[in-house]
Amino acid sequence: MRRFATFAASFALVSLAATAARAGGWQEVHQTSDDLRIAVAPDGVATFEHKLRYRIVAGKFKTLDVASIDPRGELTPETTLASEKGGEIAARVEPNPKTPGTARIVIDDPKGLGRGAYVATIKYKLDLVATKVLARDGAMWRLAWTAPPAAEGRDGARVVFELPPAPTEPRLPAAETAQTTLATFHRLADKDELELVRPHVPRGEAVTWAARIDPKALPAVNAPELRAPAPPPPPPVIGGRAPAILAAAALAAIAGLLAFVLRKKRALVDAASVARSVAPRPLVALPPRFAPIVPFAYGASAAGAFAAFA
Repeated sequence: MRRFATFAASFALVSLAATAARAGGWQEVHQTSDDLRIAVAPDGVATFEHKLRYRIVAGKFKTLDVASIDPRGELTPETTLASEKGGEIAARVEPNPKTPGTARIVIDDPKGLGRGAYVATIKYKLDLVATKVLARDGAMWRLAWTAPPAAEGRDGARVVFELPPAPTEPRLPAAETAQTTLATFHRLADKDELELVRPHVPRGEAVTWAARIDPKALPAVNAPELRAPAPPPPPPVIGGRAPAILAAAALAAIAGLLAFVLRKKRALVDAASVARSVAPRPLVALPPRFAPIVPFAYGASAAGAFAAFA
């Protein structure tokens, strides 16, 4: 008898809960996944495409809150919800007036959404250069986007970076490899794809998805802070034959000075020889006709030797 009474009470509670759910008193919905694709155009403007999966446990919903989008993006208002039971449900996306910085999905069907699983596709555009999502990282660029904190923990969080083809493939930054992010690269005919997966994202955690990309993948981006600094200009070159003329003039001046010194020395030697009534004896006797040019030849040769060893 006691067992029957317990069963009856439990049945009554379940029936009451079901009745309350049908009456709109109990509503429960969970966002179970968020697959994201970020398609980057050559000018640095990216299209974000979220595929959000919701599981409605009880109640009827005419709106669904979306907290995982970037509030800086330009929303595409049209969207659809695909039901696991088949068919599509028309809806629209708009900023959430109750929670600034988030959005909500508004169901066009006045009956709302009932129990089951649904996948909503939300798109928006974001300028990666203006929002500083792109930054220079040595010879490469770093694309790092931080998702808003997850309202609920989820498994298998996934992001795909879709980029124009480039000589160097996109890759996971070295700092990210130590974490639990799995990276898979796909090279297609017209694009490169880097798929990143994290096995689990805890509730309330803001995940940063990052990749190092080749700047040649985005040729239309001309932001000065992203481009590598220009090499320093070469040292100025004096035009014409001015350097050679200056060098020749300097050597000529040195040669003239040495010739003057040698001539002055010869004059002193001749005067001293006359005073002592002796004849000077040179080390190398030259004909008298060569005597005037000896100082100049000495100066020129000495200046040339100085230039050769300088």
